[in-house]
Amino acid sequence: MDGHSLAYTGLLLVFLTAFLDLLEIAFGQILWFVRTLRFWLYFGLHVLVSILAAVLLFWGGVKEWYWVGLLGPLLGVGVISNSNVKFAGTSLLPVAELFTKIKKDMYDQAAQEKADELTRANLIGRLQKLPVGMVEAHYETICLAAGHDGNRIADAIDAARRKAGQKENRTRTILISRMMRVNWKSVETHLATWEAEVAAAPP
Repeated sequence: MDGHSLAYTGLLLVFLTAFLDLLEIAFGQILWFVRTLRFWLYFGLHVLVSILAAVLLFWGGVKEWYWVGLLGPLLGVGVISNSNVKFAGTSLLPVAELFTKIKKDMYDQAAQEKADELTRANLIGRLQKLPVGMVEAHYETICLAAGHDGNRIADAIDAARRKAGQKENRTRTILISRMMRVNWKSVETHLATWEAEVAAAPP
């Protein structure tokens, strides 16, 4: 194959491999999976397997770039990645086991990230109900616990007030966003206590 045919083969091979991976995962959940590192590991290994299959096809006598590019991913993703090479009952090359494990880890990671995002959204909604003064105080506490400089924290609070003008809701929103970026797990741990303090405060 010449340079152009090799480029076309590579593009077709990568595109078809990606299509097969996304088809296998389910299109409705693509956005959750492509955000995980394990998806890109899964896809990258499938591309390597597709390249291996394409080379084997070429050595086997398939010279047309479109057939190599088309059949390579089908053979690599559909056959090689679902195979185990065994000798005397011992798995020498557990390809299928490797891809199964990565896929399971990918699903677990995507599910955890989706759960974390829903948790963060719930925390933000609850934080919005706290008085702005309390949000400022706890923002400072969380930033100090994270090792931030006290003067910089005070400057950040002043900057949020100036940016929001006289709108307390805006100040609260800015500081909540920053607080969640600093340590949303700490917010999750302490939020119930903060809400109890508000409920116990005199009207």
